[in-house]
Amino acid sequence: MSSIQLVFQAKIETWSSHGVLERVIQNTSSGAYGFLPATAYINDTNQGKALSTHLPRILQRVAAGSIEELTLSAGGSEAPPLVNLSWGNEPNTLCTLTLEKPLFSGWGTPQGVDELVQLAEKLIADSHAEYAFVHEEEGWFKLHNERFGRLLMIRSCARGPFWLTYYCSAYVHRLGGAAKLLSAPVHRALQLGDGGVLLLSHPEPLHMDEEPQRSELQRLYEYLKSLAPSENKP
Repeated sequence: MSSIQLVFQAKIETWSSHGVLERVIQNTSSGAYGFLPATAYINDTNQGKALSTHLPRILQRVAAGSIEELTLSAGGSEAPPLVNLSWGNEPNTLCTLTLEKPLFSGWGTPQGVDELVQLAEKLIADSHAEYAFVHEEEGWFKLHNERFGRLLMIRSCARGPFWLTYYCSAYVHRLGGAAKLLSAPVHRALQLGDGGVLLLSHPEPLHMDEEPQRSELQRLYEYLKSLAPSENKP
């Protein structure tokens, strides 16, 4: 079954200073992100632990620094819906929060799209994201490979656009300001309360690997690359 990924990234210093790990773990466990996980998988192991009994111990281990990857799942270590958190304790480590959900046709409706955008905004706020995206999983993998995994700007975690893309206020400034991003060739552009900008490339997240969506997303990629000053281009 295909799935949709919501991915949020920031440096470990941001996560640590804002208590991101504890907040996201608690919110996931309470069903705040649209599903109730039953099992926790720690440090990339396949042996799950019942979340109902192990949550306090997991939070203790997170605080002690003995966990660097955690998956909270309703259906298995790799079966969505799930939340995966990966981080490290070294300075400037890039941390990633991934929420993966089964893809269904309802996300092609205006109501379904609004729910996805609202969920993304909540997770941007909860994770203090610097860069975020939402895209169908297989399509993301293809785009990532085609772009050779290149960053949009050096000294950042920002990459090219997907169906939904978010750049924090610092990245917006480096890309020439909000006005330029809000003028990007997209279906919808929003400036959030934190000063970051959220771009929605198309009305729905379905069929992004087909034409004309594929070519239109490439044009958006080229537009964003043109905004980065030459000294910031990888």
